[in-house]
Amino acid sequence: MILDLLTKKYPGFRLWFLQRISGFIIAIFSVIFITRLYFFDTDSFQGWKNFFAPFWMQLLLLITWICICFHGWIGVRNVIKDYIRYYYLRIFLLNLTAISSIAYVFFMLWIFYLS
Repeated sequence: MILDLLTKKYPGFRLWFLQRISGFIIAIFSVIFITRLYFFDTDSFQGWKNFFAPFWMQLLLLITWICICFHGWIGVRNVIKDYIRYYYLRIFLLNLTAISSIAYVFFMLWIFYLS
């Protein structure tokens, strides 16, 4: 049943389903983040550094950040496709949104893994 819905016969369902999965991952990360925040002392820079020190937390944050960018891109894409009628403006805004989402992911990689 799900595989039939994910085929090319229903192209909107695939993005809808991926947006729901990314929303679920964001919600799970929020619960983990708030729970860890309760148990960690984050009054100083060293406290925040220790908060994000475990590799699993960095990996979970990166996956969540990718999901946030993807989730936002799908939402903005739907709004742009619904309300912007001028074709070239719509293509420009869709490309701008996609490029900025990719830039945000690389910015997150730069913050956590290169600094």
